[in-house]
Amino acid sequence: MKSWRSRVAAAAVVAAAAVTIPLTAGSASASALSDYPTDPDGFHLAGGWAQYQWCMDDGQDGLGVYFREYQCRWNPSEGYWEEWVR
Repeated sequence: MKSWRSRVAAAAVVAAAAVTIPLTAGSASASALSDYPTDPDGFHLAGGWAQYQWCMDDGQDGLGVYFREYQCRWNPSEGYWEEWVR
């Protein structure tokens, strides 16, 4: 029989994946950006994150490789950080 600690840890991992995977399913590559909304300044919505730091980390990882600029914007109606790139 599994301990409660291991069950809680496993549930936390599954819950985190369930939130993160749908929000980050899109790629920030240039070819995939045409499928996402664009704002008037030319930024494309590339994904979303539950935490601001995760958004910033992903933006830094793609900077200069997939895009030249990024912004992390809070979406209050959805409750997560959106990553906008151009």
